[in-house]
Amino acid sequence: MYFLYLANHDVRDIWEQPTAVRYIDAAGRSQVHFPDCLLKLGNGRRLLLAIKPWKKVIESGFLCELRQIRAALRKDFADDLVLVTDRDFTRDEALNAQRYLEFSRSRNAAHQNKLLSIVESLCSPITLGALSQMLDLEGDGFRAIVIAIYEKVLIADKTQLLGTESIVARGGMI
Repeated sequence: MYFLYLANHDVRDIWEQPTAVRYIDAAGRSQVHFPDCLLKLGNGRRLLLAIKPWKKVIESGFLCELRQIRAALRKDFADDLVLVTDRDFTRDEALNAQRYLEFSRSRNAAHQNKLLSIVESLCSPITLGALSQMLDLEGDGFRAIVIAIYEKVLIADKTQLLGTESIVARGGMI
């Protein structure tokens, strides 16, 4: 799941297991919540994340607890506390983000430039496989395309596993 945030260019920093938040629960007792991480966004906002399986959220009544934690949140620490569950992303979306992070470590500027020159001439959406064939870089073409999708040179549905049949487009064409 962290891959989704690491692959998001709006996220500037991630602090895992930040400082705990003290709050008063519905029964008036002092409690402590340990957020999973603190995200610092490019616009300066700081978001605490509470990452939990949806089933556990429902069974434990965490939504009520979440309101009390938010009420106690110091604004000099974080702007908001956001609940993230398995309902907020697909497994494929997380895998795509993981691939992007892996591929971008061995980024090839020449391949990205070659792709950019082809993308500039695209007039309609195309399959990822067809675009990869146009690049004529074998597996490196797929890597270059995935990087371009996450860098917004291309647009694709990242909630589905990216593969040769995925539709990609330049700009806002999809």
